[in-house]
Amino acid sequence: MASQRNKFAASSEDVVSPGRVWQEGMTLFGWLSVFAGLVSGAGLAFSFLSYSGKNPVNVSAYFALFVLVQVALILALTGIYLYRKVMGKTLAGSLVYRMLSRAFLRLTELIERKGISRISAEKRRQWSALAGGWRALQQQYGTLLLRPFFLIAQLFGLSFNGGVLAATLLKVVGFDIAFGWQTSLQVSGEAVHKLVAVISLPWSWAVPAGCPTLSQVQGSQMVLKNGIYHLITSDLVSWWPFLCFAVFCYGLLPRLIFFLYGLFLQHREFSALDFDHGRYRQLLHRMKTPLVSTRGQAEEGQKPLPLRQEASAPASSLNITEQIDHKVPEEGSARISEKIAGLIPDELVEECSFSALKAQVKARLGYELITLQAFWGMDKTEEEEIAALLEKMREHHCEDILLLQEAWQPPIQENLSFLSMVRKAAGSQPTIILALIGKPAADTFLTPVDIANFRIWQQRVASLADSGLQLVELVK
Repeated sequence: MASQRNKFAASSEDVVSPGRVWQEGMTLFGWLSVFAGLVSGAGLAFSFLSYSGKNPVNVSAYFALFVLVQVALILALTGIYLYRKVMGKTLAGSLVYRMLSRAFLRLTELIERKGISRISAEKRRQWSALAGGWRALQQQYGTLLLRPFFLIAQLFGLSFNGGVLAATLLKVVGFDIAFGWQTSLQVSGEAVHKLVAVISLPWSWAVPAGCPTLSQVQGSQMVLKNGIYHLITSDLVSWWPFLCFAVFCYGLLPRLIFFLYGLFLQHREFSALDFDHGRYRQLLHRMKTPLVSTRGQAEEGQKPLPLRQEASAPASSLNITEQIDHKVPEEGSARISEKIAGLIPDELVEECSFSALKAQVKARLGYELITLQAFWGMDKTEEEEIAALLEKMREHHCEDILLLQEAWQPPIQENLSFLSMVRKAAGSQPTIILALIGKPAADTFLTPVDIANFRIWQQRVASLADSGLQLVELVK
């Protein structure tokens, strides 16, 4: 895969892979969050620490704004996480997640109600496909999709606290600034000192200066009617180490722990991805299937044929000499030859040649078609038809499903409902391949698909948000 990625990068300099777009986008958002955190933290601290020489900086207000608010957020986040862990709740059970999901649904409903009647059917299908694609990503990756945003939020918190610390230290070093505390409550200096000593436990054992002494606490108490002129300078400047250590230990350090823990969870979630699911096996199957390439040679004096004929034209009517380069792996090499069970509309059963369909599936998709089950017949219900298919799959040890469909017929809700029924009955493991064909011709029912019809099906199928559903043109 690494070799193919490097080859793609070398041959397609102007084409950027989706993975690279995602990676660069997340990197950009990360740096923006760092910049925004530094600017907002430093700006807020600078404005709060403005000192004119008359009123010292209020220690209580500084501690409440830059420490207590963050501690409350961190405790809330930790409590929600532990509650969900103990109760075994998933991300969908999170209150914040439900609120955001509900807000998103209401927003989409509002957009649909206000603007859906003013846009074309093509735009409506595109919006539906986009929403379905987002739901498919959530289904496929779960919390792994949201993990980068959690890490970016922690980066913002880290840089915010870094900005607060940098601004505080710069003001202390470069300016004459005084700190004090005051309250309307009947609180003694001894009680305040005990509280400060408890808060300072994480660092006071290593840096005693990080906790003001009792005399310094009493000497920095401000009384409104007395002013500050009687207070001693050494007491007024004794608070800044305590404030800096408090921001570091209760603001910056927890964010760093959350960030590292988020990286650990992300790595664990990547390692826990189950590639036996159909949404991954379809990619692995395409990567391991032998390469088949088809090219045409036009006769002398003949104009080149268009890339795609009308959907009603049979594949056998193409006026080209077909040359097939089929690279068969050597014996013993890594190759999968997977079996697949087929579903075909009852109306196509009489026109269908099983041998021709089997050969086309093998050549186009690399699967071995082992059985074919009709659906939408008169003698069985849809549930009975699907149950019969699953029984044949168990009998032949088959994992994946091929559903044949005529692309020229519009994808009505009945088609989508049947696909959902198949997925529900088969589970999340199988790959479901929706193979489209064009209008049957006189000599064959395997005809190419019109590109406009294929796009309509593509948009409608995307609205199902089934990441294990693959839409293909059976004849190209």
